[in-house]
Amino acid sequence: MATPPSGAAPSDPYAELRPQLRGTVSLPGEPEFDVSRRVYNGMFDRKPTVVVRCRDTADIVAAVKFARSHRMPLVAKSGGHSIAGASTIDGGMLVDLSPMRGVTVDLSRKTVTVQGGALWGDVDHATQLHGFAVPGGFVSTTGVAGFTLGGGIAWTSRKLGLACDNLISAELVTGSGGVLEVSAKNHPDLFWALRGAGSSFGIVSTFKFRLQRVGPLVYGGMRAFPGDRAGEILRLVADLYGRTPPELNVLAVLTTAPPAPFVPEAFRGKPAVVVGFCYFGPVRSGPRATKEIRNIPGAIVDQVGPLPYVALQSAFDALNPSGLRNYWKSTFLPSLPEEAIQTVVERYQRIPSPMSEIHFQYGGGAIGKVPDDQSVIGNRSVPYLFNLVAKWTDPANDHTNVAYVRDLWSSLQKFSTGGVYSNFATDLDEKSSRAAFGEANLHRLGQLKRTYDPDQVFSGNQKILPTPA
Repeated sequence: MATPPSGAAPSDPYAELRPQLRGTVSLPGEPEFDVSRRVYNGMFDRKPTVVVRCRDTADIVAAVKFARSHRMPLVAKSGGHSIAGASTIDGGMLVDLSPMRGVTVDLSRKTVTVQGGALWGDVDHATQLHGFAVPGGFVSTTGVAGFTLGGGIAWTSRKLGLACDNLISAELVTGSGGVLEVSAKNHPDLFWALRGAGSSFGIVSTFKFRLQRVGPLVYGGMRAFPGDRAGEILRLVADLYGRTPPELNVLAVLTTAPPAPFVPEAFRGKPAVVVGFCYFGPVRSGPRATKEIRNIPGAIVDQVGPLPYVALQSAFDALNPSGLRNYWKSTFLPSLPEEAIQTVVERYQRIPSPMSEIHFQYGGGAIGKVPDDQSVIGNRSVPYLFNLVAKWTDPANDHTNVAYVRDLWSSLQKFSTGGVYSNFATDLDEKSSRAAFGEANLHRLGQLKRTYDPDQVFSGNQKILPTPA
C-alpha cells in the first residue's frame, strides 16, 4: 500500500502538487473524496491514498508525474463503470476525470470532441441536438473513456460499428507524463492498441469521434413474455439473425419482471423474457422492418413505436443503479444449437438473484466489416454474444452469485469460440486477456507496452505485460 510522499511538510504532503492544478486534491475525510472513490460495482469499496480531480490535460500530466516521482500506483476514473473495479484503487492515486465532461460538436467536419470524463448521456445530449450520434453505451451513465477503449458495443453497432471504430484521434497522457496525439497517421501502432485495449496504455484526456446520422426519432421498443417461454423466444430471436438487416438490432434479456406500472400485476417479480429492439433506418419503415418481432404472440408488455434516441439510450438506466454488487462474464457463439439453448434456460431457472440477467445479442453487421487482424477486438463476425450479468446486494451472497455465472459460462464453452468481450470481463488476468484479444494480438500489445509503458504505470486493467525485447 502506498504511503503519502515524503519530502514535503507533514501537514500537507501534496503541497508540491496543488499549485500545478486547476483541479483539486482530495484526501480521506474530505467531502469529494468519497464521491470520487465510489464506483458502479459495489464489490469494490477501495480507498485511495489521494484523489486528484482533474479539469484539463495539464492536470492529468501533473498528477501522473507526481505519482511517478513518488512511486505511487495510480488508476484513472471516467464514469467508474468498470465492472472489474479498474477505476478505483487501494492505497494509491486515483486520477478522477469526472470534472472533464465537455462535449463540442463540429458540424462542418461532422465530428465531436469529448473530454475524458464525459458520460454517454453528455454526448447524446449534445449530438442529438443536430441529429447525430456516436455508438454509445446501453446505459447513459457509462463513461465514454472506458467504454470506447474497451471496444464499445452499442445499440447502433450493427449499422455503425463499435465506438472504437468511430474514433478519429485521441489525446493520450503516457506513463512518463508525456502527451501524444494518437491517430491513424500519428503513432498508428498505438492507435490500433487504443481501440480495444486502450486503458492499458495511458489516460485519454480527449477523444475525437466521427458523427453518424441517427435520430432524433428512431423506431423500436420492447416486448416482454412470460419466463417459461425463454427457450422459444431465444430460438425465434436467433433465427431472425440471418434475415435481419444491419439497421435492426435485437437484444433478448432473460430477467425478472420489475414491479413497474407497465407490467401486469400478475407477472411482477416473475421470470420474464424481454425482447428489446430498434430500427435505425427511416422511422416510417420501422413497422415493416420489425414485423416478425411485433407478431410474436402472447406478449405481457408491448411498448413499440417511434421514440427519441435519447430515450432508447437511457431506457435501462433505472435497472442499473450504481452500488449493486456485480459479477459478469461473456462468451461468443458462432451458432445457437438446441443444447446451448437448453443449457441457458435450465440455468436461468436457477438464477440466484432477481436482479441478475442473461443478455443475448447480435454481433456481425458493421462490427464484422473490420477484419480481426486489423483490430484488437476479435470475434467481430460471430453472430451471437451472451453476457451473463449477476447483480445482488448482500456480500454474504457473493460466492453463490459468482459461482452461478462461472458455472453457466463454463457450460457454454463447448459451443463458444473461446472469445470474450473485454468490457464484460470481471476477472482481469492473462487468460482473460488472451480470450479477449487472441494470442497474436496479445503478443503485439506486449511489444507496444514495452515501447509506451515499460514501467507498467497503467497495469490495473487487462493484463498486458511488456514483451521482452
